[in-house]
Amino acid sequence: MEPRSPEINRHPLLLIALSQGGAVILVLTAYFALSQMQGASPDIQPIAIASGIGVIAGFVGLGLKLAKPWFALQLLLPLAVGGTLWLNIPSWAYLAAFFVLILVYWNSAGERVPLYLTNDRTREAITNLIPPDATTFADLGCGLGGVVLHVARRRPTMAVVGVESAPIPFVISWLRLKFARLANAEIRFQNFWSCNLAAFDMIYCFLSPVPMAELFRKAQDEMRPNSQFVSNSFPVPGIEPDHVSEVADRRCTQLYVLRIN
Repeated sequence: MEPRSPEINRHPLLLIALSQGGAVILVLTAYFALSQMQGASPDIQPIAIASGIGVIAGFVGLGLKLAKPWFALQLLLPLAVGGTLWLNIPSWAYLAAFFVLILVYWNSAGERVPLYLTNDRTREAITNLIPPDATTFADLGCGLGGVVLHVARRRPTMAVVGVESAPIPFVISWLRLKFARLANAEIRFQNFWSCNLAAFDMIYCFLSPVPMAELFRKAQDEMRPNSQFVSNSFPVPGIEPDHVSEVADRRCTQLYVLRIN
């Protein structure tokens, strides 16, 4: 039976909408209450109201166990709306911007997997972890394709595959590969849950804590013995890695290497 993605019991976009709506109600209630007390509208700048809504919504989101990167979105969203109203931006631009964000952060809403990009030093460290006799490599959730291009250039005899299901990152990575003209690499528009891992000697992923346990079980079921599963920054819960490779970059990246038995 085909592995399924783990059950996501929280929906980030819904929780963001609820926390933003609650913050708007709270701030406007306080504003009108102050108006009644003073007998006139208080002299409060719209930017201050927007900031207050953002701060309240951000902390409400943290209380609802949203991932910390959503805090910045919660904080900036009211400021962005206020700014666009002040600049008289046409209404269709909101829908267009929202649509673009959905196409970029498609996996964040569905699988709670943000768009993380692997830096140059980490790409080199990943390449150095590939066993000399390995012939196939896959980057699950390849984003803009940086790892795929790097590994394909450094290991020209290896078949390198990138798997990405967010539309805009997929298109960008696909175009980069076309311009690079690397015959040993390909980018697939595919959800990594539906990708058969049996063909790969090494799997790399930079996802989030949410899918790691289920994804590693999928790797154990499908990958050949002695193949490698490498996760950037997020360990597999309850599983001791065979090796942790520390990268000398600014974020002190750790690569968790697990061998499939």
